[in-house]
Amino acid sequence: EKIQIESLIDDRMFTICWAGNDAWSKSLNTANYDDPKSEQAKLWHRVIFLDGKSPGLANDQLLRNLNQNNTTPRTADYGTLFGITRYSFVALTDEELGKNLVLPHLQSMYFQIALLSLLQRASILRFSEKITEIAANPDQKGYLEKSKALYMQYLHFVNKIYFREVTPQEQGIELYRMMQEKMDIPRDIDTLKQEIAEFHQLLDLENESRQTKAMNTLTIVGSALLAPSLILSYFGLSSFPELPKDQYCAFTAMAAFVAFLGSISALFTAYGWVQNWKKHILISLLICTILIFIWAINLPFIYLKE
Repeated sequence: EKIQIESLIDDRMFTICWAGNDAWSKSLNTANYDDPKSEQAKLWHRVIFLDGKSPGLANDQLLRNLNQNNTTPRTADYGTLFGITRYSFVALTDEELGKNLVLPHLQSMYFQIALLSLLQRASILRFSEKITEIAANPDQKGYLEKSKALYMQYLHFVNKIYFREVTPQEQGIELYRMMQEKMDIPRDIDTLKQEIAEFHQLLDLENESRQTKAMNTLTIVGSALLAPSLILSYFGLSSFPELPKDQYCAFTAMAAFVAFLGSISALFTAYGWVQNWKKHILISLLICTILIFIWAINLPFIYLKE
């Protein structure tokens, strides 16, 4: 079995980084980490967003907002900052404290948080792609089976992969929520729920359409068999004087022919009813069916007169 690997998100590598620098850690705090005039704040912005030689911004207010929105200031006065974007998770601490305390968490729990968030993001994109692919071709083979399998995978995703919280630690909860927010996962989850609900409604409509077609087919077939059944039942249950042998074969052939005409007329009448033909056509077909039935009833008497 071949395994095919496809790219679901952009090709930018997600970066998890710890920076242990005593001087830089002491120079950044709650008062200046978002100060656009501070060179340290500009450097922090470059580190968070993985920029090169400069932040690439000519708007001080925007730099302030970005630093505020992408930094957790819980331990900023201790010289410990965490920065999170859609493609990075960065920690700044002093060298000794960070190496002994923060780095182990970054290599274990925070790494798992980032990995889980990336998995959620990729899964959401994949679900949206599969919904579009299946819904675009409802006549494909195994359409309902694929739809059911997709829905089961979605339920598995919601119950086994998409977690509201992943740790009881307050800082871990904050970091996880921030990463979810920066990757737009809550927004995309709501969109995916709506897509799944609409797709489920589409499946219901498809099932109703299939059932309606099946019922229409049964109606047409039943109507086609009704006329000859009534005619033959009438001949079988009614008692007529015995026909001469030379007329019996002709009578049988004529009865079969009349039953066939009644079947065809009833078939077209039922089909026209299902397909919503014009009323005057349906009335004409219905009258033909009734006349054929009357002809069938009087057929034995016609032969007796002869």
